[in-house]
Amino acid sequence: MYYTFFDYIKNKYFEELSVVSPPIRSAIIFKRTCEEIPLFIADTDVIAGRYGTDDAKSYEIVENKNFPIINDYSAEELNVLQALSKKFCISFSFDRGHLCIDYGSIIKNGLKSYEQEIQQELSKADISKEKDITLQAMLVALDGVKIYVRRFSELVAGRYATSGELRFLKMQTALSKVPYEPCESFYEAITAIWILHCLVPISDNCWSSISLGRVDQYLYPFYKKSLADGVSREEMKAVLKNLFELLNCYGDGACALNVSGVDENGKDMTNDLSRLFLEVEKEYKGTSPIFVVRINPNTPNEFLDECIDLSLFSIGQPTFYGEIPCRNALIERGVPEREAINFTVNSCMGLYMSGQEIASMWGCKFNMHLPLEFAVNQGRGLQGKCPFDLDVVTKTPENLDELLTLYKTYLEKILLTAFYFCRRNRNICASNLPNPFISALTRGCVENGLDRAIGAKYNTETIETMALANTANAICAIDTLVFKEKKYTLKQYVSATQESYRNDLELLADIKACEKYGTNSKYANDIAAKLCEMVSEICKKNSEGNDYFIPSLHTLDSNIWFGMDLYTTLDGRLKGEPVAKNAGPTTDVRTTDVTNVFLAAATLPQHSFSGGQPIDVYFAPSVLKTKEKRDKIKALLKTYFSLGGLQVQVNSVDVAMLEKAYDNPEEYSDLIVRIGGYSMRFTWLYKHIQREFIERFKKENG
Repeated sequence: MYYTFFDYIKNKYFEELSVVSPPIRSAIIFKRTCEEIPLFIADTDVIAGRYGTDDAKSYEIVENKNFPIINDYSAEELNVLQALSKKFCISFSFDRGHLCIDYGSIIKNGLKSYEQEIQQELSKADISKEKDITLQAMLVALDGVKIYVRRFSELVAGRYATSGELRFLKMQTALSKVPYEPCESFYEAITAIWILHCLVPISDNCWSSISLGRVDQYLYPFYKKSLADGVSREEMKAVLKNLFELLNCYGDGACALNVSGVDENGKDMTNDLSRLFLEVEKEYKGTSPIFVVRINPNTPNEFLDECIDLSLFSIGQPTFYGEIPCRNALIERGVPEREAINFTVNSCMGLYMSGQEIASMWGCKFNMHLPLEFAVNQGRGLQGKCPFDLDVVTKTPENLDELLTLYKTYLEKILLTAFYFCRRNRNICASNLPNPFISALTRGCVENGLDRAIGAKYNTETIETMALANTANAICAIDTLVFKEKKYTLKQYVSATQESYRNDLELLADIKACEKYGTNSKYANDIAAKLCEMVSEICKKNSEGNDYFIPSLHTLDSNIWFGMDLYTTLDGRLKGEPVAKNAGPTTDVRTTDVTNVFLAAATLPQHSFSGGQPIDVYFAPSVLKTKEKRDKIKALLKTYFSLGGLQVQVNSVDVAMLEKAYDNPEEYSDLIVRIGGYSMRFTWLYKHIQREFIERFKKENG
């Protein structure tokens, strides 16, 4: 409903909005939304904060008007973008959403502290006109928050007056303070968090991956104080259950809730609130939030035992992260160690600095296979010539070293163009779709007087290395069949691939028989690692100021969508087939022994991939039924993280049940699977995605 409402407000006030600057325009749209969006409270709610209506016709758009685009792409740029997308499967976007504000700071200091900081900047004598406009827009947006909260306060006051229910009086008391004033109790903190959690995506017109950060840490002082004040653990548990219910009513399910971890001295930070969140997760069993368990060498065994549980694994929960490797990855990116200790896992799988970072998590979907095509085909892709000046190297590689050198040369040339478009996207967004509310809450933006798209302390563009494992497999096959065995020439190999191997089934069979990443092959795993090293080196070299390019190996279900658009590739993968998912191997080499998946991923330089390198593993339900086998899973996780692994995602849904749900979806509407960075009801997925899940799980289930 909200997306319709955004356009409704924009069109309703179009004439007024047309004559003001983009920052003021965005602030007014947000403020008007806060004034007019329908609010309500469900009969079971103990905290206030629902919005929306089923009556979408009330906000129907007759004519959707749009403002002129400032600093738009040139015709030449558009031609390059179109060619890269349609012919070579490289695409760009500036992601809205994918955020985690600093809830801990806000509930401790109140929004008034942010307002005061803005006013201090405005009072400086040398402030520029542009900065003045940006900061004034932030104040307009913060006024919108006050209006939104006041409307809820009036709503609950009316409900209390007519019903006398004390829950409404409690809501009203909290809303009279928060989130503008600092919180003093657990209940007030949860109220403030939920109000903000709604307003952040409303301001961005995007509910994708809005996360909560390290809730068990920043909420713990309020939890202890409320216990001391006589509030029972069960009362606070009821509040959390309502929060979980609300989280499942809004957004895409990719809301990450972090628990455990360590402090700056290496002390484990698991506490009673961590355990309370785990209890609620087990009892609620929803698709949201993502329950992030941050494992360190001192994580209590009994807490991990509670996490390795069939009731959780069967809904794709929790997702496990290596605390120390994740911290090291952020330090490698350029975050000072004293700050990196406060990182959070944001949404699907990115590592994030809450309240300091704006991450475009799908900044570039990069086709890792393309540089290989140029390297083996005289500077031409399998689908034709590059749409921009590539400075072609005419040399034909004669061995693996020459092939990798050429690969890196073309990789860098293409990535430089990708970086250019990533930066262009950020600037276009800042010029046309600024977000004064999020900017006000993001460090760097107030001081610099800039929108969050370009002014945050850390602006990160994720480079998604799509088909990396497939590319490593292709290099193994070329090295084996062309350079070492000399069974085929490069020209024969390329020509056969362009023809989808229709007339070269023997070559296709030979390719399939070659060593592959994700098996017990040091050779193939090392090639995949070299590709990762190349990407991370180029990304780091071209990051500057507050602008960071960070490589990633997370795909979610895009490995399927990407594969549907991708032509036949040099690893024997046919047009339309999925590419490898996340940092795992291709489906054809998966087996019931997941050890090879762990060992292969551990060879990759994960410390330089702070955009994420998750692996997905399937454990048959029977494996989780004995303590001995659960202990083996625990040992496997600890070993992987000790080797530098970043993330492990789990599934334990019965494969036979998935088959039944595929054929009879109406009978299995509550069946949940882990997609990648989030969980979803299986029957909500497209049929071809359901099929990929079934086939992958079958391979790992035996």
